[in-house]
Amino acid sequence: MLVFDFCLSLSLQVKENGKLYADLAQSSFDNGEPFQNQPQPEGDDGIPTICYCGSEPVVATAYTEKDPGRRYFTCNNVVDGATHIWKWWDDAVMEEMRDFQTEIRRIKEAVAEREKRYC
Repeated sequence: MLVFDFCLSLSLQVKENGKLYADLAQSSFDNGEPFQNQPQPEGDDGIPTICYCGSEPVVATAYTEKDPGRRYFTCNNVVDGATHIWKWWDDAVMEEMRDFQTEIRRIKEAVAEREKRYC
């Protein structure tokens, strides 16, 4: 009887963990982002150009209930269990656009400063 109770308890824990992981696997705009690796010193801002494993990132499409058709960057080697790149495509593009806007603003300010000096 003790072994049966233990197996039943273990079975319930496995089911609960399964529900938890299933919930975590579903991502959405409203519930925040799924786990993403912490930014590295060389910078993870914008469109990723290389995975942590050294491979080139690829674009894939989410088929989850909450994000059907949403695109994201990932790695072809993701099945090996190591740490790999994962980032929403639209977030990466928005970061890239923000960086371009910042650079354009900086250039405009530099041009305006030079015009003041020489004109």
